Amino acid sequence: KVNIPCPPKFNQTNDQIICSADNNFDPDNTTYNLYAFVCHYGFIGGGHYVSFVKNHINQQWYCFNDSSCKPVSESILEQCSSSAYLLFYQREYLDHRCYMPNVEGKNQVANELSLTGDDRWCSLM
Repeated sequence: KVNIPCPPKFNQTNDQIICSADNNFDPDNTTYNLYAFVCHYGFIGGGHYVSFVKNHINQQWYCFNDSSCKPVSESILEQCSSSAYLLFYQREYLDHRCYMPNVEGKNQVANELSLTGDDRWCSLM
């Protein structure tokens, strides 16, 4: 968690809902939670990228490494976090509905993949 004094302002237009001002928002007392980070292993001329993402439904961290997606333990996260260079944070208690497109009346594209277990969680990030 990190406290950021002044979050960026964000407006939505077109098919998206425009959020009204949050009367409870206090920029001096807002908490942001880490939900993903990217690591690079190697050198400037070459290397490998790996990302770690926390699933908001089951609170499990996953490692995305090329075509694989595997759950990771806290100890692995601690080892890898020292090489993290791109961090993703989300404001605590943020109402996501304000930032999502209006999908009313639209059809969902069918998912042809039959996913189970960890593969299912990896597809729901």
